[in-house]
Amino acid sequence: MAPVAGRWRRLLFSAVVFTGVVGAAEALCRALPFQANIQGVYRTGFTGCWLTESAGTVTLCEADSGKWGPQTFPAARGDGCRVMFLGGSSVRLPGHRGWPERATVGDVPVEVVNLGVPGATSLATALRGKEALAYKPDVLVVYEGHNDFAQWSFGSGEPVVQRDLRTAGLVLQLERSAFFRTLTWASERWTPERKREQVEGLRVSAAVVTAEEAPVVAKELQANFTALVEAAKGRGVPVIQVVPISNPGKSPIATLMDMDPDRGRRVDQAVITADQFLELKDYAGALLGADAALREDAHHAGAWWVKARALQALGRGPEAVEAYGEARTWDAIPLRSTPAVDDAIRAVPADEIVDLPKLLAEDDGLVSDTLFTDMVHFSDLGHATLASTMSPFIQAKCAEALARR
Repeated sequence: MAPVAGRWRRLLFSAVVFTGVVGAAEALCRALPFQANIQGVYRTGFTGCWLTESAGTVTLCEADSGKWGPQTFPAARGDGCRVMFLGGSSVRLPGHRGWPERATVGDVPVEVVNLGVPGATSLATALRGKEALAYKPDVLVVYEGHNDFAQWSFGSGEPVVQRDLRTAGLVLQLERSAFFRTLTWASERWTPERKREQVEGLRVSAAVVTAEEAPVVAKELQANFTALVEAAKGRGVPVIQVVPISNPGKSPIATLMDMDPDRGRRVDQAVITADQFLELKDYAGALLGADAALREDAHHAGAWWVKARALQALGRGPEAVEAYGEARTWDAIPLRSTPAVDDAIRAVPADEIVDLPKLLAEDDGLVSDTLFTDMVHFSDLGHATLASTMSPFIQAKCAEALARR
């Protein structure tokens, strides 16, 4: 018995020492001045963006993410329909009156809980949604689809979305520890960043998702949203999944094709010239410039975009739609939505799929630039348009939810 008792005492002593060391390390790491800037290991949005309940109030985002401002809401659901909005900066960008706060007009009383966090991926959105189910939402509205591609591009080249939400959820809990975040941050300093091609001249280098990578990221995005929908169905909560919108724009830098600097400058100049013709309403000249660029680089999203707008102005609708599709397919700016994202989200088994690219398309099939400030984030008109588009779907689901109470 004595040897056994001795082993237990040694184990207990080791546990006490280990706890003391970790506790001291945690206290030290919390005092580090750069702690607030450390990103999470899974890049699930900004570190510290979990839900914390205290004195009947729930807070999203602790001081680590304070630059975005904490979002609070009552833990107890009120008499109205509690609608929780999930996603990234297109859902909540502090300083803007976003579409979730506007999408409540109707006879059914609605309580808006905006849980959007700038930079959130589908993984962050799914995890946050599963946390939020504890606070009895009547409806979940999910708008996300840009940041998975951006995080892939700007990260190490490894997938940052995870099919296994349990593992990711455990890591998200660990990220509440300053010690864990510091260890992760230190280890990542030794991880080489993904090599990015630098092209001289007017062409600005951009991290891109290749045609081979896009389906992989889209598949994981779909899996994350599907997991959230299944978790919500287990609680009897309907999910409105929104297919996001964005526009490729007329930037001369968007391309997936590497080329020598001289050729790149020729393409850039042709796109710039085509855009100038477009601004002058010389649509024939804009077409000539766009076609000149496309002869050099058939995958240039900016050239396709100028061509689409010129064809639209000339009343050549079917050709404009075709060019617009090419622009979205080859758009190399990773924050923008792509056909791969659209198709992945349309396949999510949500209670309602709101297909914005189709609902907000103009008569000729293109989406207006006036809805955006930077072809991703919404202008005031864009927020108002999205709110009016979403309101009927939200009101219908809320009426059903209140009838079930």
